[in-house]
Amino acid sequence: MKIIQVTASYKPAVIYGGPTMSVSKLSEQLNKNNIDTEVVTTLANGKTELGFPVGKVTRIENVPVRFFKRITKDHSHFSPGLIKYLLKLRKSETTIVHIHAWWNLVSMFGCAIAQLKKIPVVLSPRGTLSNYSFNNKHNLFKFWIHLLAGKKLLSNCCFHVTSEAEKSEILQLINPEKIQVISNFLTLPIRFDFKSDRKSAILKLLLILPSYNENFGNVVIESLAVGTPVLISNKVGLADYIIKNKLGWTFENQPEKLRKALTEINTNKSELDEIRFRSPQKIKEDFSDEMLVNQYINFYKEVITDYN
Repeated sequence: MKIIQVTASYKPAVIYGGPTMSVSKLSEQLNKNNIDTEVVTTLANGKTELGFPVGKVTRIENVPVRFFKRITKDHSHFSPGLIKYLLKLRKSETTIVHIHAWWNLVSMFGCAIAQLKKIPVVLSPRGTLSNYSFNNKHNLFKFWIHLLAGKKLLSNCCFHVTSEAEKSEILQLINPEKIQVISNFLTLPIRFDFKSDRKSAILKLLLILPSYNENFGNVVIESLAVGTPVLISNKVGLADYIIKNKLGWTFENQPEKLRKALTEINTNKSELDEIRFRSPQKIKEDFSDEMLVNQYINFYKEVITDYN
C-alpha cells in the first residue's frame, strides 16, 4: 500500500497552523508503521517560500517530501510543477491519493488528476467544506466552482473527517463514496506542574474557545492533556466529545451565553478540580498515536478493497 499525501503546505510551514501539523504527524506515523508514504506539496510559507530543493525528495522527520514552487503567493497555491508531477502518477491497485483541505488549486487539480487516472481519492476537508466556509469568504466564487466541477469531484471521493459535527456538515453538501470519522493526530504536551502563584493559577483554570466554526479544535485536546478544563462554543467539532465525557462545558456563541457559563463554572470549582484530575489520562487513552494510526491504516485498506 502506498499513500500519496497531497497538501498545499507542509512542515515546517507552521504559519498555517493545526492542519499542517496534523498532516505532518499523520505522515510520520504511517512511515513509522512501514506504510509507504510520500508527501507532494509546495514551498508555501505565507508570503515567502521554504528553502528546500524543488521536485527532489527531502526527508522531513524521515518522511519523503517533494516540494514545488508556486506561482501565486496567496491561498490558491497554483503550482505548475506539482501538477506536472502528479500527471506522471501511474495507477496501482494499492495506491491512494490523500488530499488535505479544499478551495486551493493543489487540492482541486490533485483530485481531478487522481480521478482521471482512476486512483482512489481520500479527502480530508480540514474545515474547508462547512456551511460557514461557503459563506465566509469568496462565497460567489466557491458557489460556481462547486456547481460546475467541485460537487462532481467531491462525490467521487472517500471522506476522512475529524468529528461527527464535520461529518454532518459534509453530508448536507454532498453524498460521498464513503465517509469515516477519525481524530487528528496531535503532539500531546507533557503535563506541567505549575507553581501555585496567582499567574499560574489563572493559566491552569480554563480554556475558552468561542469559535464560530471549527471542524475539530486541536487546542482543546492539547489543553485537556495538561489538565486544563475547557469552555467551548457548540460550533466546535469536539463539543459532543466534551459533553459526553464531562471534560468541560459548551455554550451558544453569544456574549450573554458566555457570561452565564463563566458564572456557573465559577460556582462549581470542585468540578474544575475533578476534570483536571481525570482529563490527562482520558486524552492519553482516546488520542494515542498507536490507536489512531491503526484506524487510518484500516480506513485506507477499506478504501482500496471497495475501489477494486
